[in-house]
Amino acid sequence: MYITFKQSSTGKTRNLKVGFSLSFLLATPFYGIPQFVKGIWKHGLAVAAIGILAVMTMGSPLSSLVGLGLLAAAVFYGINGNKIVAKALLAKGWTLEGNDHAVNQARIRWGIPA
Repeated sequence: MYITFKQSSTGKTRNLKVGFSLSFLLATPFYGIPQFVKGIWKHGLAVAAIGILAVMTMGSPLSSLVGLGLLAAAVFYGINGNKIVAKALLAKGWTLEGNDHAVNQARIRWGIPA
């Protein structure tokens, strides 16, 4: 299920999937690219820092631990990435559009008050 967000000042719209994100899961280990693309910069910087640390520790005993951290970040963003993006959009003044049932389902899944 997809939800449409609308920015009332410009009229721009943006669709966001409710639920698991395969693109976050697969692309997060590449220095947080999906976080930057989706506009959650702080999260992207955190993942990029883990990626840089992974490269810097290559060949050391610490590299396995950092690699697991990068894998954990990918799974975390796969599960929670769209929810984080939705909350960021709402904080920037975007509004939820669409039929009431879909909007209510999204609010429940993302923990957003009505």
